[in-house]
Amino acid sequence: MYMLVYTFMNIGAFGLVVLLETRGYAGETITDWAGLSKRAPALAAAMLIFLLSLAGIPPTGGFMAKLYVFAATINAGYIWLAVIGVLMSAVSLYYYFRIVVQMYLLDGVEEDSGAELAKDRWAEGVVLVCAVAVLAIGIYPAPVVAWAQGGLNALGLM
Repeated sequence: MYMLVYTFMNIGAFGLVVLLETRGYAGETITDWAGLSKRAPALAAAMLIFLLSLAGIPPTGGFMAKLYVFAATINAGYIWLAVIGVLMSAVSLYYYFRIVVQMYLLDGVEEDSGAELAKDRWAEGVVLVCAVAVLAIGIYPAPVVAWAQGGLNALGLM
């Protein structure tokens, strides 16, 4: 489950960075994200979903994936490792939140304000499909969990 969610999160987030770079927005520093919610609201919402998922916040797939990983860690007797994982997720939230603040609460630099992003429907579609998948897995993880358990059973690991 974690691998699937991680794949959607990262293809979406890095795909969004590449998409913005091809449109002339660097995305290399935190301030490059300023005002994205005004220039491209759907892309900013997708990035918000990816960042929340990477931090493990509900109702995203990242939360469900981390929940299963931490539960397995605790069941294996490594409570201290699960605690470290939760603490590191909290630390990551601080860094991800800085990008969210830039996207939603700050305006872009003068030269960017009001600039409309060029459209690339295929790339946007991939990013948005990844965002929907991350949310869908977080809201209704049962099919993915059943699929993963079926794979483990087929391999004789369960």
